[in-house]
Amino acid sequence: EILDETLLNAISDGQSSLMRRWARVFGKEFPSGRPDNPKELRECTRDHLIAVVDAIVTGDREPLEVVGSAIANNAFRKNFQLSHVFRAIAAGQKVLMNFLVECEGEKGVLLEAFQEVGEVFAELEINLVHSYRGLERKGIEKEIREKTHKEEELKNLRRRMADVEHAGGALASMGVELMLLDNKRRVVWANKAACKRFPEGESLRGWTCGEVREVPEGLCEDCPTSWAIRNGQMERGMVSVSRSTGREFYEVTSFPILGSEGDVEQVLELVQDVTHRIRESEEKRQSEEYYRVLFEHSGSAVCVLEPDKTINRANLRFYQMSGYSRSELEGKMSFLKRVAEGEHSRMARYHEMSRVNPTGIPSNYEFTFINRAGDERRATVAVGLVPGTLQSICSIRDVTEEEQTKEFLEAVLHNSADAIIGLDNEDRIVSWNVGAEQLFGYRNSEIIGRYFSILLPKELGKSDKIKYIADETRRAGFLKNYESVAFTKDGRRIRINLTSTVLKDTLGKIRGTSVILRDVTEQKALEQQVIHAEKLAAIGQLTAGLAHEMGTPLNIISGRAEYLLS
Repeated sequence: EILDETLLNAISDGQSSLMRRWARVFGKEFPSGRPDNPKELRECTRDHLIAVVDAIVTGDREPLEVVGSAIANNAFRKNFQLSHVFRAIAAGQKVLMNFLVECEGEKGVLLEAFQEVGEVFAELEINLVHSYRGLERKGIEKEIREKTHKEEELKNLRRRMADVEHAGGALASMGVELMLLDNKRRVVWANKAACKRFPEGESLRGWTCGEVREVPEGLCEDCPTSWAIRNGQMERGMVSVSRSTGREFYEVTSFPILGSEGDVEQVLELVQDVTHRIRESEEKRQSEEYYRVLFEHSGSAVCVLEPDKTINRANLRFYQMSGYSRSELEGKMSFLKRVAEGEHSRMARYHEMSRVNPTGIPSNYEFTFINRAGDERRATVAVGLVPGTLQSICSIRDVTEEEQTKEFLEAVLHNSADAIIGLDNEDRIVSWNVGAEQLFGYRNSEIIGRYFSILLPKELGKSDKIKYIADETRRAGFLKNYESVAFTKDGRRIRINLTSTVLKDTLGKIRGTSVILRDVTEQKALEQQVIHAEKLAAIGQLTAGLAHEMGTPLNIISGRAEYLLS
């Protein structure tokens, strides 16, 4: 044992009292407002007295090394002055010495106790200083390393900046914006292309990437650069911005630049304005949608054929016309199976020639379409190649009813009792019906291609009446019930009633004239007879009136004469 047992027991039992006394002395040594934070300094050094008491009571000095190291670490971390730490420990030594004096031990024992306490405190202070100086050396070494590291990073940064500026110049010439950002998304450097929307000479340094592109802060959290900072990986994405000129689109590629510890220090952001490309893509999509709707809802049956004549796709009208479903047709059925057998060779030849010599075949032609029920339908087809492919697109129109109607109308016109004549724009006869043949005596083969004027007297041409008929018809669109004369094949002169009408195509272009002629010779002769009879009746009535008017005076004269003679 180092100390008297009585003193050891007193020190062991009085630890709580010793701590309270030390706290009071500490408060006097370090009043509020003095250098360092008194409360934190007390917390940092309070364990020294307990460790000293334990070392004195147990004789074990190892806790002194642990406590000295702990106090040194806290003091170094909180940047306490070492002199203040020693003053706090000296206050503890003073408290313990005063406590030993109060124990009233023998003088020799007290001197030994004072010596032991002094040695323990000295050992504690030696351990504390040793630990503190070791921490200072480590701190200095760390500062040196950090300084060296920062100098190396600065060199690397300058080298990267030179590379970035070199690449930025090349990219700027292509309109690519390039910015170097820190891990807070603030601009460190930007090339000319990135600054083009701002006044010349204005620096973007310190701006956030969202401020540069005028993107709301909330949207920046989900941009590629934010993800690159969080993930430490290259990120690519699309950013859209609403401006007064419309919505703009940017493709952003963010490359993280990692520090020595693997954390993201900077991000190289490459931005390309893809507004034009996006708008073109959207216009193309809308155009494709527009033509898809036209394809699907066209009034004609439309299908796309592969080079081997397989139906690649078709629209709704084609399915309705054929009687087959989409799953039965597309990619499975040859188009020739829907063509009458006798026309296979012609259709196959046209199909092959459309890829070799498109001008060598008609663009529109008729064929016989066979539906699922085996019914034959007359149809017209217009064929063209799909640009950039070997596929052909066929637009098919069912003209069965139209042809039947056409045949019926042609029969009506051809067999009409009235003479119906078709003229082209040069007044040459192009159609001649039975009524015209019966009226004029010319057969169809004799008159087609000859001028309409062959039917009219030459004196009409001299009097410009033929020109009047043509001009008036074209001006008003028709000439109705125009009376004239004409000559038949055998030279007979007949009276005719003429009605002519302009014929136009679907585009409104004049294609010719139709002329309807009626023989009114007998009608005119009858009209002449009626007029002659009416004239004779009028003469009779006039004669009777004259006889009556003259008879009355003669009777009076005759009576008077007889009276005088008598």
